[in-house]
Amino acid sequence: MAKDSPPVTGSAARRAAAVFLFFAAVALFGDTPIQPASGAWSAGDRLRFPLWVLLESWPGGEDPVTDSLLQYPLSELRSLAPFIIEGMIYGWQFSYTPYDRTRGVEEHFSCEPLAGLPNRNSGISFTEPRIQEGRLFCWVEFTVTPQVERQRSRWYSVVYPKVSGTGRGSVTDEAAGIKTAYSQAILNAVREYVRRIEKNKPKEINGAVLLTEIPRLYIESGKYVAKLEFILNVTEVIPYRIF
Repeated sequence: MAKDSPPVTGSAARRAAAVFLFFAAVALFGDTPIQPASGAWSAGDRLRFPLWVLLESWPGGEDPVTDSLLQYPLSELRSLAPFIIEGMIYGWQFSYTPYDRTRGVEEHFSCEPLAGLPNRNSGISFTEPRIQEGRLFCWVEFTVTPQVERQRSRWYSVVYPKVSGTGRGSVTDEAAGIKTAYSQAILNAVREYVRRIEKNKPKEINGAVLLTEIPRLYIESGKYVAKLEFILNVTEVIPYRIF
């Protein structure tokens, strides 16, 4: 399956050089050592996962006018990293109303983090940068405190079903497009699960999901495509009382 890649322009090349200088400075002056991990979660140590962003806006998007070549990719990283970490630690809560043509009900889905990081960039570092095909790849690392470990452990005190979903979001929406792709992946995972367990279409389903594996993200036909895996906690299924 072919994946789209943005063109590498002169400004992208200059930004790439600036990115390397920035990360070199972080490596020299940062006070947090880099510790390799085999998976997304290293209990008692740190959360570690790969992440990439475009060096520039996708053609047709609104490339911000900035004084710094670094500002765009770094602002994208700083927007996405806390969002993903929250999904891996606390999970995302959702409310889902299935489409029902007979009753004239439109599909509705909303999703938000169960809890937010106290300081959205505290304890987060970006390491091992690599530039390829107009993208900045790096590792995101997050310090795991005992409180964080306890929060995530609550999810594993009960055996919840495992689900997976794929979602899409517009590349021209930048970081918001990736978040849309994540939301659509959650929706599709919940929708398929509900279809398997509910004989009659419910009025509303509420619950939460925890992101359990390293997210897969690529670009296809001008869309971000996110493939995600979760554990699912359905807290409420509201049936239709009267047809």
